[in-house]
Amino acid sequence: MKKLKLDQIIIDAGTQTRAKLNEDTIEDYAEAMTEGGKFPLIAVFTDGANYILADGFHRYMAAKKNGWVDIEVDLHKGTRIDALWYSLGANKANGQRMNHDDKRNSIMLALRDFPKKTQGEIAQHVGCSREWVNKVFGQVVNTSQPGRTVTGKDGKNYPARHKNDLSRPPKPPEEEKDDNGKVIPKKLLTLWHRAQEIQDILTQISKIRATIERAQEEKDALYAEITPSQVKAALDTAYTAIKATKPYCVCPACQGEGCRACSHRGLIGKFRFDTVIPGELKK
Repeated sequence: MKKLKLDQIIIDAGTQTRAKLNEDTIEDYAEAMTEGGKFPLIAVFTDGANYILADGFHRYMAAKKNGWVDIEVDLHKGTRIDALWYSLGANKANGQRMNHDDKRNSIMLALRDFPKKTQGEIAQHVGCSREWVNKVFGQVVNTSQPGRTVTGKDGKNYPARHKNDLSRPPKPPEEEKDDNGKVIPKKLLTLWHRAQEIQDILTQISKIRATIERAQEEKDALYAEITPSQVKAALDTAYTAIKATKPYCVCPACQGEGCRACSHRGLIGKFRFDTVIPGELKK
């Protein structure tokens, strides 16, 4: 068990295997948490640099809704793909039961990211029948029916592909959409794609912070002349400030034309979206 800051935990690494999160469940969990309700620890995987959420997305969002800064986690060593496999098997036993769309989405992800797994292994791990896995597989590989689509890891729909093409990434759609489902104007696509630069910086900050924590725990003499609490506080401040500028969506206030709300760039970060944009513009 370990306590992590919520902002340290990566939730958009493609390890959320449900079709979508249930807002009512998040509300219920948030209320129960404020009343002292006890919940299982969320599961997080780390490769030594990143902390990737594998299980507990509803609990994470409930904690975030309540304004929590940190949360206790069940920490595992592993990569993003390890976290995904864990997530695919976790939901069959969670409080929020999987519906038809959740199971189908999980099967899709398992078929794409674990091509060496048999249909039986996938069925047992996800918690469904082998016949259902076979049916979904048939939908994926059957390209004879025009208009057939499959759901990608990003939750978007893509044209179904032939089974020999299953391991290749899906062809992106002609129009790209932001996290709110709004089409991104072509003039803003270059800036939108540079969001990865921000994520790379955040990853480096997380890696430095993990190094400082490890040095503190091991009493590493190399770092003896620093004050870990001050360094970690400075890193947390930098992380929060830099994360805030990561493009989240097309600015609802100016529709991508540029205004004071988005610092005249047309795209707005999640923090400003939550705190500056009026509710009526978010719909």
